[in-house]
Amino acid sequence: MHNIDGINISDINPDRVCLNCKHWQVSVQLKGSAEGVICRLSRQHTNPTDTCSQFMPNSTFDSLQDPNKYHDKSRKMNVFKRF
Repeated sequence: MHNIDGINISDINPDRVCLNCKHWQVSVQLKGSAEGVICRLSRQHTNPTDTCSQFMPNSTFDSLQDPNKYHDKSRKMNVFKRF
């Protein structure tokens, strides 16, 4: 199990939080730098520990290589901390 800023990352018992949700994505403009991490459903900036009824487990190509999806989540947390 990995821990990023006090948030546990585990595929055994995933929390229903934005960090673990497929809708919580890094937002990148066509021109310019990243705008941070937003919920693709609400188009709002949310916190990694927020929850909602439309939670969908995150599944990325990264998760096929790393069962804990550590790299994908670590990247989102790094972007989240910058914005």
